[in-house]
Amino acid sequence: MIGRVTGRSYPVLLLLALCAAVAAAGAVRAAAPPAPTLAPAAAAGRVFFVATDGNDAHDGLAPARAKGARRGPFRTLGRAARAVRAGDTVQVRGGTYVGYAGSWGYEQGGTEAAPITIMAYPGESVVIDGDGRRLPDGPYTPLMQVYGDWFRVRDLEFRNGSYAGLNIAGSHCLVENVVSHHNLGSGIFASGRHTVIDRCRAFSNSLKNERGVMPIGWGFGISLCAGARSSVVRRSAAWHNWGEGLSIASGYDCVIEDCVSYDNFTTNIYISQSVRGVCRRNLSYYTPGNPIQAFVSSQNCIFLGDEGKPPNSSGNTVVNNLCLGGDRGFLGSGEVLDGALIAHNTFADAFARLKRSESACVYFTAGRSSGARFVNNVIVQDGRVPVAHLEAAGVRFDHNAWSRRPVRGCRGAGDVVRDPMLARSGPSGPGALTAAWFELLPGSAAIDAAIPLASVADDHHGRPRSEKPDLGGIEAADRSSAR
Repeated sequence: MIGRVTGRSYPVLLLLALCAAVAAAGAVRAAAPPAPTLAPAAAAGRVFFVATDGNDAHDGLAPARAKGARRGPFRTLGRAARAVRAGDTVQVRGGTYVGYAGSWGYEQGGTEAAPITIMAYPGESVVIDGDGRRLPDGPYTPLMQVYGDWFRVRDLEFRNGSYAGLNIAGSHCLVENVVSHHNLGSGIFASGRHTVIDRCRAFSNSLKNERGVMPIGWGFGISLCAGARSSVVRRSAAWHNWGEGLSIASGYDCVIEDCVSYDNFTTNIYISQSVRGVCRRNLSYYTPGNPIQAFVSSQNCIFLGDEGKPPNSSGNTVVNNLCLGGDRGFLGSGEVLDGALIAHNTFADAFARLKRSESACVYFTAGRSSGARFVNNVIVQDGRVPVAHLEAAGVRFDHNAWSRRPVRGCRGAGDVVRDPMLARSGPSGPGALTAAWFELLPGSAAIDAAIPLASVADDHHGRPRSEKPDLGGIEAADRSSAR
């Protein structure tokens, strides 16, 4: 038993229902190809402007008011949302805009050839603010909602919302360089198809659960949820959220890649009710004594666990991730690992703050799966914390590097049982840890010790793996081996 994070007792079910309700008006329509499609460069269209000193009676077609004319910027984003058509761009002048920032695409969206862009005016900073988390007025209303397809949202900041920052319910949308923080609910969440969330940051969200007061229903930093399909979160960061940092929470063919997530409530990266999801090349870590630790039963770098609602997880891939600290580097519910591949990850140094039976560097709870494989990983654990805990059945273990001998069921052919010699170099504090900490030192027994996997041809940095690949997330720069 592992407290509130055990399998289906994990309390995000209410939030998923809320995500689905918010997304209902933006029901998806097209069949999903295997990869998301980015919104292309905008076709020639009108450019509208919004400014804090504008007027909704203006035509919105000039960045500043022309004396004695109706020509000038709108005052509210809601007015701009009603004006735009396919191919148009909205540039928001710098400043703080208090309250609801509009329902976009509710009646008309963009097209593949002519997407709609909502962005900050070049060189200026735009903040959408919920006025001390009092606004918007409606229940479960984000500061901005995008219902239509083929939208691009860029260079905006959302903060202090009474629910969430930004919701994307449409399909073929791009969210780029958006910051969302200090909202009562989630930071950014998407439920459509082919959404790309790129270079975004979410921190200090889900404040309704601050100090761990909610039994159920807390939010996320950034999430692909409520039936999202073929969508991606990439090159983004989540930290200090009082819910999960990054998540796939009811999704098909979704991806979390090249992200950083640290010091979030129960889990930095959460994969739940996910079919063919991919978690790759991420950096996930907890710092000792982080500001959330005292208020939560456990913290996990990566967690695969369902919550008793469809779809049942299957075919998920967790590769080339680097994890440090937390009460468990990897937590997997034994009943949701059907067809899972957990390969070429590096897990290091879980904390020693829980009972021995509740913590381990890698921890598999009870349940049976088929076709799951745990292979080519590096697992390093110091002190009294077990290197592995296994209750699950149906997981194949082979070709892993263990800093000390794991429990019998985790042992397999090709294992290396000795210190894999990680560099452990550079700072490891909040926002400071880099992949350099996880590099293999010359002479490591993990060098050349992996079995080649066609599906994992590159390492954490995207560098091709050698014909005799290394264990763990990173191919060694110095190929000398102690073997």
